[in-house]
Amino acid sequence: MIRYRLAAALALLATSAAADTTPARLFRNGVALSNSQNGYIEDSSRFVAPYIVDGGIRSLRVPLKSKYLVVNGAVADTIQLNGYPTKEKAALKAVIDLALSHNVTVYLDDHEYRWYSDKEVGDFWLPVGKWLMATYGYNANIVLELQNESGGSEWDPNYARSVKDLVTKLRATGITYKLAIGWADWNNVGSATRAFTDLDAIGGPQSIDSLNRVIWTGHFYQTTTGNDQAKAGRKAPQIQGSTVSSSFATFFDACKIRHLACAVTEIGMGGGAHGWLANGSGKPAFDGKAWLAAYSALTDKYKGTLVGTIAWGGGAAWNDAYPFKVEYAKDAWRKTRETEFWAAMKRFWAK
Repeated sequence: MIRYRLAAALALLATSAAADTTPARLFRNGVALSNSQNGYIEDSSRFVAPYIVDGGIRSLRVPLKSKYLVVNGAVADTIQLNGYPTKEKAALKAVIDLALSHNVTVYLDDHEYRWYSDKEVGDFWLPVGKWLMATYGYNANIVLELQNESGGSEWDPNYARSVKDLVTKLRATGITYKLAIGWADWNNVGSATRAFTDLDAIGGPQSIDSLNRVIWTGHFYQTTTGNDQAKAGRKAPQIQGSTVSSSFATFFDACKIRHLACAVTEIGMGGGAHGWLANGSGKPAFDGKAWLAAYSALTDKYKGTLVGTIAWGGGAAWNDAYPFKVEYAKDAWRKTRETEFWAAMKRFWAK
């Protein structure tokens, strides 16, 4: 852990006036954390530095919850969580500082399921965005993912207008960061066509942001139960297909022809104590190692449109039975580094 703590200490050298030298379409794969959505921001030395220093991630997704991070309209210094004072602002800043000091892009994710028109979305991003601007200024390695999976399975009939109004509101207050934006249907990559049809009806996705700093996002899980445990009586999740879904190419192509940037900001890849994602149904035949190789090859073809893929999930919250756990076990970095899956992920992150 010494080298990881050293990396965290070096993060303190990061300046708030970092120049915007990152190419707009730089290809960066990475990992999503877990525990921050429970109000406990991941310790930068224990749970973030290993991904950056050993794993070589180039992007990091931090899922946040407004009920923990924002109190009385401001980013909270400390909150009472399960009876104990828990740091929020300083802990989150430590994670961001570490990432920026290693030129890692940070996606800050409002990990909720609200429509973009909901007041709570703006109530979260206005104080968070203003705090970030005051602390870092504009930095191309800070991305605000405005909603995790907007509306869950329910499609907002005013989706496009809601997105445009929210972005306009944020820009009017001086928040200039890149914005990651998805849609309903759990932000499924397969719903990109419907989303862009809605956006085209109000002038196209290019008209959403006056600064042209939007990254359109999709999510994907290879399992019938999504981001979930195995169904009752099964030892592993049930796989929905043996090959890489054609929905990815549809999503990427839709962005490419419109000259848009896109990212897969949440995808279950399996790993950890489970090795490769296993099929609990037995049908179809599924080879997790081959699936990851095929997906990786597909994404290579879209560099310049696709800006990265973020694997779900890392961090402290997942127990060892979780099928999408990237780490072998909590804090067991030696064992993690010895797995074939970790070696494959390192190659994926290095692309």
